[in-house]
Parts: sequence; structure tokens; C-alpha cells
Amino acid sequence: MMLILLLAVASAAGDGLPPMPDAPATASGECLRSLPLSKGSSVPVALVDDAGLARCSAVCEPLASYAHLLQLEQHAILVRRLYEIDTHELKASRDRWRTEAENATSQPWHQAPWFVAVTTTALVTGALVTYDLSTRSTQ
Repeated sequence: MMLILLLAVASAAGDGLPPMPDAPATASGECLRSLPLSKGSSVPVALVDDAGLARCSAVCEPLASYAHLLQLEQHAILVRRLYEIDTHELKASRDRWRTEAENATSQPWHQAPWFVAVTTTALVTGALVTYDLSTRSTQ
């Protein structure tokens, strides 16, 4: 549950934080507060009555699962940071290539490939015609 909440928060972080969810309504017979349990010590009086029966319903969660949830939270934060770095690098690369492409298409008309090809063809044709005409007149 915690992981799903962290992923939801991480995915919405770019648009601002989503609103905090309301606390669910308490269930019938639920314990009103969290109570610590320690190995080797007696169970708190708030949990059991004189007959040794439970006064309320609760879940006893191992401490290792909380530690694992904290590790998952740190992992989710790291993944989010890596995603942001990768996205930033991809956007920078895209912008650089876009600028380069725009610069390549916005060169002056006299440097455009079509103009160079037409000019070169006209000059070579003119030189060949001139040479041919000059060799015919001398014969």
C-alpha cells in the first residue's frame, strides 16, 4: 500500500502534490492507538482484559517490514531522480539536434546545395561551349 502511494506521489510530483487522503473510518472493535510490543515483556493492559482476551482488534507488524518499506521508499525516490535526470538529458539532446537541424535548413540561398549544383553546371557547360567554339574557329 505504501509503495502504491509513493508511486502515485512520485508520478504526480511534476504537477504538484496530490491532496492527502482522508483517514479511513475506524472499524468496530479497533484499537484506538498504536501500542508497542517487546519480546520478553508483558502485553500492554490496553490490549487484553483480566481473562487474557483481546480488548480490541489490531495487526502486529514486524519491525523488519517497516524497515523494508523505508528501503522501498528510498528506492522509489532514487528511481524518480534517475527518471528526471534521464528525461532532462533526452530533452537537452532533442533540443540540440532540433537546433542543429534548424540551422542546417536556414543557410543562405547562395550556399544551398541546389544553387551550388546549378551554378557549377552552368559554369562547366559555359567553359565547354567556349572551348568548343574556340577550337572550331581555329580549324
